[in-house]
Amino acid sequence: MILDKLDRLSRREKLGLAAALILLGAAAADNFAARPILRTLRDIEAQIELEANRLAYNRGALRWEEQTTREYERVRSRLAVAASVAEGIADMKGQIDTLARKNSLAIQKMDHRDPKVADGYAEYTVQIGAFEADLRSALRFLHDLWQAPGMLRIARLSLTPGAGKDAVKGSMTITKLMLIGAAGSAPASATEPPATEAPATGPEAAAR
Repeated sequence: MILDKLDRLSRREKLGLAAALILLGAAAADNFAARPILRTLRDIEAQIELEANRLAYNRGALRWEEQTTREYERVRSRLAVAASVAEGIADMKGQIDTLARKNSLAIQKMDHRDPKVADGYAEYTVQIGAFEADLRSALRFLHDLWQAPGMLRIARLSLTPGAGKDAVKGSMTITKLMLIGAAGSAPASATEPPATEAPATGPEAAAR
């Protein structure tokens, strides 16, 4: 019956019907095949973009971690290692005394505070209660102290004119960070050496 109706159609009508059927088939193919494929492709592209952003973030974090590690190792390489609190204090006092003698800075009194312990390192503090030197020697001492290995730092400095020409006197507080060695222990007053009065160094020692 349908074939009979089709046979009665003119050639032009048959061509129009064929075109309509082709368009209908294309629309059906778009709905049932092409669009799901396009959705899948869009999902894949979104996943690729997400992974690319995640990779970029991870690369940035990796660069930051590498930079932080290099900086940590640079600072860590400048720190000395003390096996014990007593050793750390003695090492710091000896370093300061050596720099004072080198620069003719006379120390009359030097003692220490209890170290402050943090994770893996300790901050040592030495107080020079009184010192004398000429201004040039005092400046050389401060410069050499800053440049010395072990990150010695001036936490407090007080200067007043001395008795002689270009002479100064004063006091200062010096700090130093040191790593706690494997054999080290937490600071305890029983393990610390008693505060001592350092022998005079520099010009005063020469005068004696």
